Amino acid sequence: MSSLQFAYSEELDEVISIDDAYNFFWQGRLSNKQSFSCPGNNCDAQVTCACMDTKEVELKQAPNFRVYGEHSQDCEYMSFLQKEGYVSSNRTVEDSSEQNCAEFILERKQKPLETQTQTSPKDKVGQRQKVSGGYSPYSARPKYYSIRPIVDKFFDFHEDGVLSERFIKVNSDLRTYKQLFKGIFNQKSENIDDRLFIYWGLAFVNRTKKNDTYQVRFSGTFIHNGKEIRPSIFIKDSQLEEFKSKKRLEQYLNFETVEKSIQVFAFVYGYPVLIPKGEQAYVNFEVSNLDYLDFKSKKYFDKLKRTEFS
Repeated sequence: MSSLQFAYSEELDEVISIDDAYNFFWQGRLSNKQSFSCPGNNCDAQVTCACMDTKEVELKQAPNFRVYGEHSQDCEYMSFLQKEGYVSSNRTVEDSSEQNCAEFILERKQKPLETQTQTSPKDKVGQRQKVSGGYSPYSARPKYYSIRPIVDKFFDFHEDGVLSERFIKVNSDLRTYKQLFKGIFNQKSENIDDRLFIYWGLAFVNRTKKNDTYQVRFSGTFIHNGKEIRPSIFIKDSQLEEFKSKKRLEQYLNFETVEKSIQVFAFVYGYPVLIPKGEQAYVNFEVSNLDYLDFKSKKYFDKLKRTEFS
């Protein structure tokens, strides 16, 4: 059994990424986690999207494409991966070098593969054409449009002790996973980097007085003029309603979480903004795109609490 970054969806008649498969299921666009196959035109290896139908709050491992059985001997997709150096004799090379590292895209502008799907059901020899125009390194190198899969990789690489050895590109900025993530632990405001990071920490979810916005308030603090300030993220109901993957976030932004003061493990890609107000000051993360926000249950925090990140 092996895994892939992309697979062909029988239901959508196109090649999609793991992240898209999970999001599409919770958007109601996919229904069968077994209706996938290898993206190679001449390969019918069955692919299952494991954990696609598992609620995020119940996930014990990240969703992934699992290949059951064997690829065909002349599978053009696997031949492409081997030729480009993405597959060795015994495993897939993933995020282990600058050449093969994943990339975080700030806007959704392209399909997972830089190719076009063939709409005709069969070619002249009876084989479905899943991809036309050939493959590209794009089809082997993961490209993420939300921070959720990046956060999942962060936990995997932390467990393996390789956060400083795994790379990711944010636009043209190449960083290791350790450099991209920054925990909120009494950091001084004057030392805040002007680059964007994925900030993380435990947080409580509240409703604002107008009852039209969620406030996610971190337990950790920034230090400004000797005072501790707990940063917040504000999510308007209207913003959440327009978000295609709102069901994923609503698992954490719910009545039980607010009323019972349940802590969530929050991640946000952004920049903390200091807002002076009289003798007080506030720190907010302004999130224009909810793809830049992710939550995990508190149990995930226990995996990191013995290690400090700066």
